[in-house]
Amino acid sequence: MLILRVTKAVIFVAALLPLALFVNDYLSHELARPWQMLIGKSARWSIRCWTLMLCLAPAAALFRFDSLRDFRRMIGLFGAFYAAVHVFAWARQYGYDWSFLGMEITSARP
Repeated sequence: MLILRVTKAVIFVAALLPLALFVNDYLSHELARPWQMLIGKSARWSIRCWTLMLCLAPAAALFRFDSLRDFRRMIGLFGAFYAAVHVFAWARQYGYDWSFLGMEITSARP
């Protein structure tokens, strides 16, 4: 049980590391376009977290290592967190112009 708790803590810290690195770069004024970079990074990390979450159940069954299933919820919630950061940064970049953002979501582009 102790190993499970330590592993969860390590995964928690590792999942927050991309956000901490972005905040460090932002506070040290090293980013030319911070919102655009946050949009891209948060989208990629959200997809990575959700992909990992979806792979954990089959991996646990394949390798007969049921403890992997214990990490699915936490990793999925981090995926949702990075998706929320993505939407916030996207709305912030366009000045919270909700009518424009709504048109962007509903418009179909080839």
